[in-house]
Amino acid sequence: MFQSSVIKVNHNHISAARVYICRSVSAFIHRCKRCELCSVKTKTFAEICDISDDQLFSNITRNPHHSLNHLLPSVSAAAENYNLRPRKHNRHLPERTTRLFDANYIYRLLYSDIY
Repeated sequence: MFQSSVIKVNHNHISAARVYICRSVSAFIHRCKRCELCSVKTKTFAEICDISDDQLFSNITRNPHHSLNHLLPSVSAAAENYNLRPRKHNRHLPERTTRLFDANYIYRLLYSDIY
């Protein structure tokens, strides 16, 4: 019981720290735009994070020798046996079991843009 509450507190603390950092960086980019230190077309911090996440996930899925490739689930049987429309990935989608599942980088990106 004690151990699970410690994990929950730590997870909430990390999430709060992550939100604080994201807000700080977003505010900094906004101030730079307002003071004309960078272009008005500069992407927001969330957009920059999304682009870099997509690039890393693409590298992981396309390169079988990538150091994180072994963390991906196996290729789905449907992707191997049928000529399906192109998707972001051809991996099996594991069942979501807990809230911590959403905090996992690999699984979060497996479930993003699946429709």
